[in-house]
Amino acid sequence: MPALANPSAAEAYLWAIILFPLAGALINGLIGKRIGKGNATLVALGAMLGSLTIASVAFAWALSGRTLHFRGDPWIQVAGPDGRALISIGWSLLVDRLSGTLLMVITGVGTLIHVYSSSYMSHEDDAGYARFFTYLNLFVAAMLTLVLGDSLLLTFVGWEGVGLCSYLLIGFWFTDPQKAYAGRKAFVVNRVGDFGFLIGAFSLIAIFGTPAYAELGALARVISPDAIISGGVFAGWTYQSAVTLALLCLFVGATGKSAQLPLYIWLPDAM
Repeated sequence: MPALANPSAAEAYLWAIILFPLAGALINGLIGKRIGKGNATLVALGAMLGSLTIASVAFAWALSGRTLHFRGDPWIQVAGPDGRALISIGWSLLVDRLSGTLLMVITGVGTLIHVYSSSYMSHEDDAGYARFFTYLNLFVAAMLTLVLGDSLLLTFVGWEGVGLCSYLLIGFWFTDPQKAYAGRKAFVVNRVGDFGFLIGAFSLIAIFGTPAYAELGALARVISPDAIISGGVFAGWTYQSAVTLALLCLFVGATGKSAQLPLYIWLPDAM
């Protein structure tokens, strides 16, 4: 892909990493049962291979020390008393060495899972087969949004998408009461963790005034942990205390999503 040899051009293609599996989910969701298992497999696998190809190029740039940042249009803007935007959140994506590594895990392992699933689900009828790969492609798109988002709120969009797809896949055979119950249990327990994640994210926005990771990192490096916050929700708190609370709330979210104590109870049923 010659266009991706330029890092600026590669930044413009970052959204395609998410759009490939999203398009695969859309196609199989709408016409998958009519095109048959073979074509549904080609759509799902083709979407993963397209995503993997662009992710590999982005990862190569990240390994070379280049951070790729696609700056999308504003999504949410919060205006101050003078009408100017205090907070502006765009559909922006960021690839550095950390997110690039996770990109390769998601697209690489995800592609292998799709290959395995084509055999594992071969006994399903055309409708069920296409529905499964719709959920699987959608799951990958949500994970990629979680990893690529350059702000806490875009990460949360992917985070919730992963929760939704977990529910759909765990309860895939919804006519079986036990499997349907396992899906509902996973969904409810994850919402408990997600509430903690949301409180943590909004706490960091209240402390620093921005949800963007680059700005959060820059501000965190220059503040004094013992300095007192002068205004807002955390007025009178030290930065150390406020940030500690916010990060503990984020950890609650991670606890629910990764089935750690005490929010592990959904995992045995899911298995």
